Amino acid sequence: MRYVEPIKSFLLFFLVGLSLTLTIMIWNYKPNHQFIEKSAVENVVTHEIKSVKAILKPYRAVARVEDTFKGTTSTSYIDSILSYFENEQATDLTLVNNNLSIQQINELMSINNRLMLFSSAEIPLQSFINILPFETEDLPEMSFDRIIIDWNNVTKSRELMIFFLNTTNQTLYRTSIRNQGESKVLTKLVEPTKSFYVYTEVKRANFLSLYTPTNSVEAAKYMYLVKDIPIEKFKRILFQDQDIVQFQLSDDTSTTKYNDNLSFMNVDTKNFILNYVYVPSEGLASIAPSMLLDESFSFINEHGGYNGDYRLSLINTAKHIVDYQLYFQGLPVLSAETATKISTTWGDEEVHKYRRPYYVLERDIPSETKVKELPSGVDIAKTYIHSQANVKDLVLGYYLIQNIDLQVFELEPAWFILKENSWERIRFDDIGGMTNGLE
Repeated sequence: MRYVEPIKSFLLFFLVGLSLTLTIMIWNYKPNHQFIEKSAVENVVTHEIKSVKAILKPYRAVARVEDTFKGTTSTSYIDSILSYFENEQATDLTLVNNNLSIQQINELMSINNRLMLFSSAEIPLQSFINILPFETEDLPEMSFDRIIIDWNNVTKSRELMIFFLNTTNQTLYRTSIRNQGESKVLTKLVEPTKSFYVYTEVKRANFLSLYTPTNSVEAAKYMYLVKDIPIEKFKRILFQDQDIVQFQLSDDTSTTKYNDNLSFMNVDTKNFILNYVYVPSEGLASIAPSMLLDESFSFINEHGGYNGDYRLSLINTAKHIVDYQLYFQGLPVLSAETATKISTTWGDEEVHKYRRPYYVLERDIPSETKVKELPSGVDIAKTYIHSQANVKDLVLGYYLIQNIDLQVFELEPAWFILKENSWERIRFDDIGGMTNGLE
């Protein structure tokens, strides 16, 4: 019996010590949480990954050589210029003028030995350095919609002058590429212009000049078989938890709806249009144009969303919108029946809205290809848009029509005008008049 009390004391001491140990372990316990990011749910890709060069591609090049304008929309030529930039390095950037007059802008292309590249969007310079690197990192947050390449001083100073022009803000910056041999510049930039169409500068008092083919143009009308990107792929890309996604079919059976309480996706199966909204990310905090473009491009490119020749057409920093226009054989494509743009609205560190087509032009039907003759751009410019100040350009394009009976898309060549970063079709009626046709 004399051992009972010591045993009780030992057990009591042991239990108290065990209790203190467990309490301390609970206080210091840190669970190993693994946070699941919305954008990293599953690596699903719909198309090949592209470089930023593909979406920043200008839509046309116009050269001034021997007092003659020559122009092209050739994708291969424009690609060759951008590839040329990638292998060079630009010097410091200098502000030439921040208050150009319209006359001064037009005069920039009246000088021989110059080439101008046209973009429908204002491209942030901070994004363009991915194509043309600079010697300095101290560059302004500026944008441009035209690039002018001047090779007048290549022989003497071995420098290729590059100008960045913003026709809206009427500002002009200059840089240069050093150590350029004349033969290299002639081979890459000048020699190909000999095969370009002859262009005419249509001068307009107090408005930007228009540069357009002098003669009437022949363009092919195509009929294309299309395929759709499986919606299941987009469902797996855009929704975090596939198990809680709810599906609903509309009464007319042409719209399907998906939601998971935080986001929803409506799919127009008749017109191949997808519209996605992630509700929690709504927000319009200030963001630089280059950062907005980078976020939009990365979001789409990570899942191979540029399933065609899509090029930047709009950056709206106030509303966080970035648009990309579909091009076909170097020409913009519009439609009143389906979407020909990919559009993102960026929110609070996440995409907020995502609208896009989900068809792919698969292959043409050669037997249905027909050549169509269009009036010259000069005639259209002089008779129809000569006095319209908000018209910035006039180009050939393709108008896309769905042939539901044959289950194909028709691509009809037409003249387009550029207004405020957006293309519009010019339609001709049976008696030769002209009206506007919007996308």
